[in-house]
Amino acid sequence: GARTASYACAGSTHLVLPLTDDGRLIQTFVDALQTGIMPRPGRNTTLALRTIDADMAQQDTPGTIVFFTDGVEPGAAEAFKAQVDSGRSLPVVLGFGTAEGGPVKAAEGGAPEAGRPRFARVDVEALKRLGREAGVPVATVTPDSDEDVRWVQHRVQSHLAQKESESGARWK
Repeated sequence: GARTASYACAGSTHLVLPLTDDGRLIQTFVDALQTGIMPRPGRNTTLALRTIDADMAQQDTPGTIVFFTDGVEPGAAEAFKAQVDSGRSLPVVLGFGTAEGGPVKAAEGGAPEAGRPRFARVDVEALKRLGREAGVPVATVTPDSDEDVRWVQHRVQSHLAQKESESGARWK
């Protein structure tokens, strides 16, 4: 029910859908996302965090930045900790994938390297380390369960309630 924006990030970050409360529209855009649409391969969650935070700074209501990712690059913890310490938008990380991983189709993830298929796997240890070092809530997707969705909803609602109580704002 909250206004939600969608961004896609890899080596670059792009606004996919500006803030909206239209759940069907959000679902349509999220369903269309593929790794192959990204113009720059790689991972730069630090850039994504800064880009999204700059956009959210223009909003009156505090927000939560939910990262769906299979890992973070070295050094990202500093940017996440700075975001947490700023007290603006709370970053939350939801690890997506399995530790064993699986093959990525060339059309979705770029050309195979040296003729070998690429494998995508969630870097659970890097995500846990990010959580410890930056004070960021981290969880992983739970297949065949809505527990991960409830976990994210709880973080979003708790963050909003905390910010409202700090500002003295009251909603009608």
